[in-house]
Amino acid sequence: MVKNLKEYLPILGLFISVIVGFSAIFIWGQNSTESKLVLIYEQKILELKSQNQKDVEDVKKAYDQEIAKLNDRLEQYIKAKPPVRVPVADIFVSGHFADGLQIASDAPNEKQGWVTRLEDSIHIAYPGGADWGVWFISVGAPTPRKENRSSMDVSMYSMLSLELKGEAGSKVAIALKDTEDPDDGSESRRYLTLRSSDWETYKVDLKNFETADLKNLYVVTSFVFAKQPQTIFVRKIQFE
Repeated sequence: MVKNLKEYLPILGLFISVIVGFSAIFIWGQNSTESKLVLIYEQKILELKSQNQKDVEDVKKAYDQEIAKLNDRLEQYIKAKPPVRVPVADIFVSGHFADGLQIASDAPNEKQGWVTRLEDSIHIAYPGGADWGVWFISVGAPTPRKENRSSMDVSMYSMLSLELKGEAGSKVAIALKDTEDPDDGSESRRYLTLRSSDWETYKVDLKNFETADLKNLYVVTSFVFAKQPQTIFVRKIQFE
């Protein structure tokens, strides 16, 4: 029996070798197939990423082209159509004040009667003798209480236009105040030098009134005086 088994050992060994070999070949083939699939999937992912990137670039390029066309059309439209002008805001014209405005004068010596309303203008004859005096136009009734002040928005305008006359060479101080400005004379002022004793139009850039919030203007125009007497006439005040 043992002798017979020994005779079959070579055959058995060969059979086992064949089985092991086939198993190894199968495992290798399986691993090789999986590796190939992984490579294929990775390649597909790279292709999809590349395609997506190209699609994004194509969309961005098309978007930029459309924006460029719209900007070009807008530029042509602006050139073809004249700019829209903001209507002038009348404060005082031909003897009349705009609705909702009030006038007042003040000085520490409490002198009165130095402002006279004429048919088509205002005659200001400041008597002097005090450190300061002011004649002003406010939105609503003038009040020292900031929370009670009314205002108007003139931020769409760029200039304050005034028609004045007085002694040639004299200087006139102009000021604006918003609802938050204190009554201590700290608001911005701009000085005009009268060119002649005849009616002249003077314009002041609103940017020069640095302390005034143009969206909440409370005193729309004021004339500020010092110790010396001064006489001026006012026929027109406008924002433009």
